Amino acid sequence: MATSTLTVSTSFPEGHGDFKLISSDGVTFHFPRYLLCLMSPSFEGMFDVIGNDAQPQELNMVENSTTVDQFLRFLDPRMKVLPLNFETVAPLLETARKYEVPKILEWWEEQVVVKVDGIAPDKTSLRKPMACLALASRFDLPNTARLAFRDLVKAPSKDLITDIRFESQLFCRLIQLREERVAWFINKITTYHNAVSTDCRSCYVSHEQLSRALRTIVTDIGKEPSWATLNRHMAAWKACPVNHFYASQTVFNSWQKEILELESSLPTL
Repeated sequence: MATSTLTVSTSFPEGHGDFKLISSDGVTFHFPRYLLCLMSPSFEGMFDVIGNDAQPQELNMVENSTTVDQFLRFLDPRMKVLPLNFETVAPLLETARKYEVPKILEWWEEQVVVKVDGIAPDKTSLRKPMACLALASRFDLPNTARLAFRDLVKAPSKDLITDIRFESQLFCRLIQLREERVAWFINKITTYHNAVSTDCRSCYVSHEQLSRALRTIVTDIGKEPSWATLNRHMAAWKACPVNHFYASQTVFNSWQKEILELESSLPTL
């Protein structure tokens, strides 16, 4: 790469270290050689193979300057790690795997888990679970993949989209888990519906209203098989016209604990 095309990183300027790493877009990063060896077995092996008599002064990298900057921050305790950015994290994780720096993968797994308020037993969820599933698949991170499955099984259908390419087998497993969850809800609702009494005229009229309401719920469950879907419908549920007709809202509330425990469980891969 011609020297005239190079610029120097403002984060890792001349004097920051005795070795140069040159990004694919022509940015030079000055970095301590000993830290590269200490933090990365790949760099250590590269320098050991070359030997002390012919140590290189620079390395041309295939990664762009954004990725190199993010990567080096993890290797230098003097530098601040940048916040997680899903737009740039995939090449960062690729670089971490290439140069054997597992702490970056561990950092990512920690960063994507967030605390949430609510009534569910597990008070956590993933940021961008579909992207997390894709990255967990690519970098063989089964724990995060299971967390992503847990969130995506109950997520709205519109959330099952990501620009990150990944193994189709895991996506097929996700679709299978969602189909199983939808079937579980439908069986629960159908069993309840079939048990409702229609002995009197008032109950029969209510039963017709119930049937229409449950068809709407089942349709929505197919799009988002979750307690949140039932809860939204309960908020708009009309009061039963007769006292001896078993209120559906009461029945749904009785399912809450079971559903939330199911939603908090981690599916198998």
